[in-house]
Amino acid sequence: WIKFGTTHIAPLTGKQRIVDTITLNSGWNLVGSISYPIPKAALVQLPNGIINSSIFRYDPSAGYQVADTIKTGFGFWIRSSSAGSLVLDVKNSSMTPVIPAKSSSPFDAERLNILTIEKQSSDPSSLPVKAKLYFSGNPEIGQSIDQFDLPPVPPASSLDIRFGTNRYAAYFDAQTPAETPIIVQGNLSPARLSWNLNEDGLTTYAVVQRTDGKITAVYQLSKIGSISINPSDRVSYSLKSAQLPVGYSLLQNYPNPFNPTTRIDFTLGHSSVVTLRIYNILGQEVAAIVDHQEMDAGFHTVNVDAHAWASGVYFYQLTAGTFRDLKKMVLLK
Repeated sequence: WIKFGTTHIAPLTGKQRIVDTITLNSGWNLVGSISYPIPKAALVQLPNGIINSSIFRYDPSAGYQVADTIKTGFGFWIRSSSAGSLVLDVKNSSMTPVIPAKSSSPFDAERLNILTIEKQSSDPSSLPVKAKLYFSGNPEIGQSIDQFDLPPVPPASSLDIRFGTNRYAAYFDAQTPAETPIIVQGNLSPARLSWNLNEDGLTTYAVVQRTDGKITAVYQLSKIGSISINPSDRVSYSLKSAQLPVGYSLLQNYPNPFNPTTRIDFTLGHSSVVTLRIYNILGQEVAAIVDHQEMDAGFHTVNVDAHAWASGVYFYQLTAGTFRDLKKMVLLK
């Protein structure tokens, strides 16, 4: 890593090099290249089978990316299970692959569930900044999760997005609810976090927002959606899993009493048309928080802003298919 204060051109001079042997230490290694691009399949490892990671390049606008070629003039991260050597030889470019299959994921990551984090900017001349994370409930992913390990975190202020496990993919066991932090390094605020759930299963997912360590929002993930996020030292995000609920329920709002905002949680055992309305003590409708909206099975959270309401007792009613329930909440100003 080299940091320049301004734009800088660094000429590379010398004779062409068509073969080189690079010493590898146990763990992550940052390796260079020769004068010609070498496909991953043409890399020779001594002893054979010590490379146990994908090959990564660093992109300032996307963070770490899986690479299929060692290109001239760039550095690449490779992890070795033990000390050894890596041979880059132009003559090997037509060889059959010698890196074992376990060193690169046999799964098409784009078929997993995807989180995309993209910086929002009003400057049309600025470069787009976009990175992806993947998550899955597929047990085959869980058995091979080490394949998604990332190299060491780059220098401070450089873009880096990963899960708290230091991977770019997370596995969630359908039988064991879990939560993993989403680590965002670099100036990405404000940003848009979007998701695409490509897998069907018994697991539901939510993005949890915390401010100063306290939960301030929970965003239940449906098939496709997005939210605005502002990651900072005070505001953090995580991905949480849970088993799909087996039935319908309406939970007590929290906090209660409240002033002036509160949240209402409910579960749907099946995809349903949902209505959530709030009434005053006279039975008059005050607000339709959800109005005949088709919603997926799972856990759902809606936020209520009552800054324009008078203090008092209110009732909220959930209707989903044939399910109906009513609860009381208190606004104290």
